[in-house]
Amino acid sequence: MSMVAGNDQVTVHFVHPTDSTQVLTATVGAVSTPNYLINQLIRSNFLTKAGTGGAYKLVDTGTGKELGDNMTLAAAGVAPNSTLNILHSVTGARPGWDER
Repeated sequence: MSMVAGNDQVTVHFVHPTDSTQVLTATVGAVSTPNYLINQLIRSNFLTKAGTGGAYKLVDTGTGKELGDNMTLAAAGVAPNSTLNILHSVTGARPGWDER
């Protein structure tokens, strides 16, 4: 098992959630978290801010695993040159829920 130092970097490919032809390749810190990376993707205008109740998730296409929001890429075992699909999910709404 290899340990990843805090200053190690990894190159990953982010696939846009609605247009899979848009892929952003970036070299990021191995200790970056999905929350941090998604915020950076929004700041760079690759993504728009998720609406109320919406959230983005990263899925490693190599393993099929969804990365925990605050788990580092190193802890999640994301390999160099991995492709990460960005999924847009809506939470908080329940079918038939009526707040009267």
